[in-house]
Amino acid sequence: MQVGEGGAHLGYAIGGGDVFGKHRWMLTGLAQIPDSDADDLAEVKDNHLGVIASYANAMFSPWTLSIEASAINSLERREGDDAPDVFDERKTRDLYVVVGRSWRESWGAAAAWTSTDDRIQPLAPPGEQAMPLDHRRLGGPALFFSYFGGEATPYTGLRRAVAVSTAAQYLPERFSSLDRDATSLRVGLDLVAPLPFTRRHRLSLSAVARGIFRPADLVELGGTSAIPPLWLGSNRDEPAEPSFPTPDHYRLTESLRGHEDTTFAVARLLTAELAWRYPIIIDRGVAATFGGLPSSFVRQLDLELFAAGALTENRAGDRESHLTAGGSLTLQLDLFRVPLLVRYQLARRLRDDRALVQLVGLGVPL
Repeated sequence: MQVGEGGAHLGYAIGGGDVFGKHRWMLTGLAQIPDSDADDLAEVKDNHLGVIASYANAMFSPWTLSIEASAINSLERREGDDAPDVFDERKTRDLYVVVGRSWRESWGAAAAWTSTDDRIQPLAPPGEQAMPLDHRRLGGPALFFSYFGGEATPYTGLRRAVAVSTAAQYLPERFSSLDRDATSLRVGLDLVAPLPFTRRHRLSLSAVARGIFRPADLVELGGTSAIPPLWLGSNRDEPAEPSFPTPDHYRLTESLRGHEDTTFAVARLLTAELAWRYPIIIDRGVAATFGGLPSSFVRQLDLELFAAGALTENRAGDRESHLTAGGSLTLQLDLFRVPLLVRYQLARRLRDDRALVQLVGLGVPL
């Protein structure tokens, strides 16, 4: 497990539950062996330990309860610094408690408490003055409501669907590294419909409206991808990433296709994405890969064309618009019986820097 860039975390996880699936639990222990470049730093310990504990209870179904707590100490190479001996020690403490309920497998509601505490201590080489501690926190209660209705097939995925989601999160100053209380409100809408002439292709529309009140530039627009990227490239210089007062691993993010390599700090936003998707069915495989390994199977190749845009506003009242267009090819396969998605995406930003952005990603189907 790679938690920080200062060395891999090695660990062991155990879990279990009852035969009826009413209880589920998991306990994970981690230990990090520091990078050899950090051997000359006297402040670095021999290893860094971590523990993650999670529990889920469905005894009172349709009510559910889930709890996860973690404490991880790690050594990380400092971002944006090419020196081989520049490291940070990070101590992260997280707590998530969620109580939810569903109705008729379509409606859902949940109340949650989230809390994260991130302490980053920059380490200085021997003889140099130590740098101050960077302490970032974020926490508070949240409410979620959702509705989903639709139909799907194994090859096309969703053919018809309507999904609505709302979320409200209160971030009091006393639990957060913010200069005042803040509230995040979010509304999402997803529509999927089939198109004429063939049953395979479909058209989807996704829209998100989000705002922070009182205003603060806490929402990170862009910088994320639906599939974890293996490689990301652009024909423009990498832009500077804005600074957020929130922990790095718990930012308030909204994705925007074509902007996976750049980030904007905003207080309010409205995004929309229109996509056309056509699956090319392959259905070919082998019962034994390379003669003795488990089977592998290529299911299909999905062709997708999309256009995405956003209107944003920061706390100073400055407004901007962003627009991209592009396409992607996604290969769905089972490699050694493990389901995988491999995607190549090419997008052109029609505003901002007009960059041409390429992405190669690897993920698992949801």
